[in-house]
Amino acid sequence: MALTAALRAKGSSTGAFAAFSLGVGASTSAALLMPVLADGHDSHKLPIYPQPTPPVTLIETHTALEGHVGDARRALQSSFSDLKGYVQSGVSRWIGVERAVENRVSSLVSDSEPLTPGILYIGVATLASSVFTRYPQHPGALPLRLLTPPLALVVSSQYFLPETTSNVSSYYVELEGRHFPAVKEHRESALQSVRGLLSSAGKSTKEAREEAAKAWKRSLKSVEDVSGLKVAGQDARDIAHQVEAKAKSV
Repeated sequence: MALTAALRAKGSSTGAFAAFSLGVGASTSAALLMPVLADGHDSHKLPIYPQPTPPVTLIETHTALEGHVGDARRALQSSFSDLKGYVQSGVSRWIGVERAVENRVSSLVSDSEPLTPGILYIGVATLASSVFTRYPQHPGALPLRLLTPPLALVVSSQYFLPETTSNVSSYYVELEGRHFPAVKEHRESALQSVRGLLSSAGKSTKEAREEAAKAWKRSLKSVEDVSGLKVAGQDARDIAHQVEAKAKSV
């Protein structure tokens, strides 16, 4: 009897536990299903206010051809800029040289000498000298043909434009000493040699004239001693007249 009562009590407690478990499971299932049903019901419901437009994001992409074209364009622009700068610098240098030459020429030309007719005369004299020296066909005339035109140029320049020629020669000496000192030394030594030759030639000419004058005086003295005529201090024409008159009187 006691065992039977215990089994009955145990069975009743087990049934109560099972009933409690079923109730908890049902409530849990209902709680889990309610949000799902609510979400499914809300998904079909239209919104009251307009929804914001989602932002559009643009992703920039470049192709390989576009990169090559950009590199070529940048290289071409760089080359064009370098060429433009080089041309501009060349033009600037040329303008500077032109202005420097113009200023130098203006400083060399004398204000007191008219340049237009003088330079024409110099050109005519130089061309005439080259024309006149073309005709000698002797082989020894070649140095004469080569040296006559520049000599005529120098002489005619010194005659028609003396001040301008002096300024040009001074400027040439300045440039020669600045850029070509060795050439200047050789030129000065050559000029000194020429000056020495001219000086010795002048001395020889002077001595020859003095000797000729002394010989002339001695000859006149001899004529006076032989003929008795006073011919000292007279020229040859007077002496000839005196000799002719003496002959007629005899």
